[in-house]
Amino acid sequence: MPSFEPLLHPHAILDFLVHERLPELAKHAAIEQYYKVILDDPDAAISTCRALMSDWVVDMFEAGTLWDADALKHHKVSLDDIPKVPGAYIFVIVLEEGHRFYGGQSKDLRYRTVKCHSSAKHRKHHPSLAYTYVNYAKETFFALPVASMTLTDGPLKNLLEQWLVVVFRCLQIDELEANHSEEAFRLIPEEYLNLGANLAEPFAQGLPLSYFPGRTGRRDFGPALEASNDPVKNEYAVLRRTEISEEKRKRDRFRDGHPFLPPPPLPKRPLPAESEWFTIVDGKVQYPHDPNWPPPPPPTQPGVGRFVRWQWGHNSSDYQFYINNVKIWVPRADVDRLIEDTIRIVVDIVPDGRHQHGCVVRAPKESLEAEDPGLRLGIQLHGTYKGDHYVPDLQCNRWLKIRGEWSIHKANSLVDWMEGLDVSPEHPRPRRWYSTRELQDDDTVGYREWTT
Repeated sequence: MPSFEPLLHPHAILDFLVHERLPELAKHAAIEQYYKVILDDPDAAISTCRALMSDWVVDMFEAGTLWDADALKHHKVSLDDIPKVPGAYIFVIVLEEGHRFYGGQSKDLRYRTVKCHSSAKHRKHHPSLAYTYVNYAKETFFALPVASMTLTDGPLKNLLEQWLVVVFRCLQIDELEANHSEEAFRLIPEEYLNLGANLAEPFAQGLPLSYFPGRTGRRDFGPALEASNDPVKNEYAVLRRTEISEEKRKRDRFRDGHPFLPPPPLPKRPLPAESEWFTIVDGKVQYPHDPNWPPPPPPTQPGVGRFVRWQWGHNSSDYQFYINNVKIWVPRADVDRLIEDTIRIVVDIVPDGRHQHGCVVRAPKESLEAEDPGLRLGIQLHGTYKGDHYVPDLQCNRWLKIRGEWSIHKANSLVDWMEGLDVSPEHPRPRRWYSTRELQDDDTVGYREWTT
């Protein structure tokens, strides 16, 4: 008699995902079309996934050590040995009490694990539940169940990742229940239901989130994370709730017809006079209640821009959008497909210390290492496509770019203008972009600090 539950065997889970879970999700036409290659020939998909998965996954399951972090260290791969090939990985996060698993896939395993998950800078700018666990980790390491040059992006890769995160129980409880049969889910020990640091199911990748019936966005998991007994999940829920409220404020301003302009930064409060009462806690001055502080922020004025047609290349003409004398290129192919009354240019600045997802800057790689203000700036073309499109009321959300050698310099000046800051040499920002033509003796980088 086997020492494991046959219904929880990795091969049984794969059969359930292909024959039960995926057809259940494929009731929507878009999902059915995306996964058509698997639904038409499920046996071939199962054979391919089994061939790609390393044998040690099944061996450890049958030995009952698959979810033991110490046992997984026998398959630990050092960062220097991770290959630059497509594949899937398990990110093991060892805590003071217990451990957590995060599963993922990438077309370049080395870049995803070394440059992303192992980079403190990347984790800071891309907060997630897994990265919140990393803040409390004693140790982290990677195991590579799948590494193959034949693996390409698409439905089969999603199935392979879905299989991996279900086998290692990287998902949240509701998602684990949906990806097991009722009888199999009841067999999972309770202590193995909270090992996951993943949120959304990999099956949702490559599809519009509105088409997928399950929880997909991090926002959907907010109530469950807040109600959890895990303090790390509670902490991440608070972080997400703060970001959501900020996004709502942006949408409200956009709905009123204004581009998003953040309020000017609060001026630094002067130290109280010696005669005033105050205390110092943890090196910070604690002020008495002052009804006149902070001062009311000055009213923010909506930015004023204009569209003009200009010559680009030889045989076509595109648009540029001017804002504060900075020109942003807008493709004519996008503008002419939109209803004119719905066209808007939306300007967004993320908080200090973070980088914009669709940064307006297109510049040399070395300049992106600097904490330039322009890297927080994003500009989007919004509008509704004309009725000849096959989807009614389809919205356009295209990130725009500032081009040319002075792109970061222009983006910096635009952020300065929008935030109403005095950035003279007497009040500099940490780093400013300079053209390589203006560098002095050291021409190894494209930026340097202000000098007074």
